[in-house]
Amino acid sequence: MAHQTHRLGGFSALNTGRIVDCYCQVKLRGNGSTLVGGFCGENRGELLRCFARGRVLGEGKRCGFVARQDGTVEHCFWQRRDGLDASDWPDRDLSLTAGEIRRQRLQDWDLQGTWYFDSETGADGMGLYDV
Repeated sequence: MAHQTHRLGGFSALNTGRIVDCYCQVKLRGNGSTLVGGFCGENRGELLRCFARGRVLGEGKRCGFVARQDGTVEHCFWQRRDGLDASDWPDRDLSLTAGEIRRQRLQDWDLQGTWYFDSETGADGMGLYDV
């Protein structure tokens, strides 16, 4: 019998295309045989200017942004809760707390026409304009 990989992601379980300017707010829980990513379970494509916030719980391979990465990730992050030890997360280099998210970190994001950003609240005050 062939081994099946189970994927769980807040926006996409498996990405093989191109996802641009997207975000999700999640509460995910995986089990021991599941790849769990706050934004994407497995990425084989391209992720550009995306972020995830919320909680990723459970056992198995869990990551704040993407659990298995075989594609491209540019200008993306996951919002880490204050006090959460990032050293336990394989994709810790993509994590930022709400206080660490500033305009200069988002310099490659369109903060005029695509994204709104409230510098007082960081990513908690960030989202997409209705275009």
